[in-house]
Amino acid sequence: MEEAAELDGAGPLRTFVQVIVPLARPGIVTVLVLNVIGLWNSTLLVMVIAPGEDERTLPVALLHLYGTMQYSSDWGGMFAGIAILVFPMIVLYLWCGRRIVEGMTAGIGK
Repeated sequence: MEEAAELDGAGPLRTFVQVIVPLARPGIVTVLVLNVIGLWNSTLLVMVIAPGEDERTLPVALLHLYGTMQYSSDWGGMFAGIAILVFPMIVLYLWCGRRIVEGMTAGIGK
């Protein structure tokens, strides 16, 4: 397809933007979404790098909340924290779920 675009007179930039990127879009979206989900859940990395309370992410704050609940039972607060933590990932998957599956199965039929 690159050679066909070159024969039609497209330069390297136009070939990349109009031919290569549309072909690679499902894979790029899949990698982007899976990386966002992985970074969202990176609890250990944040615990090591950002020790301050004001620098914590939501998973680390929820883990800290669970640690402070050792002798109390604030399960309503814990469930609210879990819902706040999981809700963006569910919305992201519902929004991009079809594209994730397309990106993972893009090369199967060839």
